[in-house]
Amino acid sequence: MFPRWMSVPALCVAATCLSGGSPARAEEQIKLTLGTVTLLDVASDIQTVVVAAPDVADATVTAPRKLFLLGRKTGRTSLLVFGANGVPLREATVIVAASDAGTVTLNRGTKESTLSCTPRCSEADISKSGADSGSPSSPPAPPAPAGPSGGAAPAAAAPVSTGH
Repeated sequence: MFPRWMSVPALCVAATCLSGGSPARAEEQIKLTLGTVTLLDVASDIQTVVVAAPDVADATVTAPRKLFLLGRKTGRTSLLVFGANGVPLREATVIVAASDAGTVTLNRGTKESTLSCTPRCSEADISKSGADSGSPSSPPAPPAPAGPSGGAAPAAAAPVSTGH
């Protein structure tokens, strides 16, 4: 137990400080559509801007306390904005998504294809993070033949690689 004079919030803060971390805060998310720009304001003059994946989003400082953020490619990245002496001014996750207007996404197993349907559906030049950007996959394989008891035949064991 803990002494009566110590409250639960005080314990949480103490535990966080002892573990070397900082108190948890809500993470900001900035959502952009592919090819669009948004203007961000910060409280103090900007010294340094870091974008973890500049191919996903690009940041340009336009005034001492303003920056433009451009969605370049679908995906996620981190944005860090620092002021004088490395003081953090803003931290956010930037999510760039393709416009959903006029598109259809097909999912077949683990493969994903996006079609642009303006005016007729065809393969879109939109890549989704971790998805197959090739043409739509072939139809699924037919079901396995039935075993002697009428159920599905047992599948052959295949080696499993853990990637280590």
